[in-house]
Amino acid sequence: SLARQAGAHRPRLRQRLESGYLMIYEVNGFNPALPALNSSMVGNLVLVGLLTLIASLTTGLYLSSRKAKRVGQSIWNVTTKRLFINLSVPLAAGGIFALLTIYHGYLGFVAPICLLFYGLALINASQNLFTEVRYLGYCEIILGLLSSYFIGYSLLFWAIGFGLLHIIYGVVMYRKYDA
Repeated sequence: SLARQAGAHRPRLRQRLESGYLMIYEVNGFNPALPALNSSMVGNLVLVGLLTLIASLTTGLYLSSRKAKRVGQSIWNVTTKRLFINLSVPLAAGGIFALLTIYHGYLGFVAPICLLFYGLALINASQNLFTEVRYLGYCEIILGLLSSYFIGYSLLFWAIGFGLLHIIYGVVMYRKYDA
């Protein structure tokens, strides 16, 4: 049957994914077979996450204000206020939830939580943005759900969601609106 054939391929697929996953992590000195992270490592991860958030927000605000000045508009208006609220509520809830999961030691769920809540925030804010943002949100949610199933690959899904998808999104948006 088709179900039996699909099941027969699963171990090979899993083995391929695991070998690629282990190679990525071993090159960077991370062994996924080790027990949970210690508190200083968790602190460093949280610090890196906060610095990344600050850098991305600063870059976004700088580039948006530069473009707004170029076209003679104000960056802070009714639409951006609504956008800020629609984006920040799901992001803040997800951030607090992620910190609580770290506090309780469920580190494997941090990446899925970040992806899921970021996707929800994008969908929630998409009514004030380009329609393509909604599709980026859907992709982030799908990655978050996959990441919650394949917990050992969370960092890989995180990199795809916050790295690769944004690069693809940026290229699509540039070609469609700025080129």
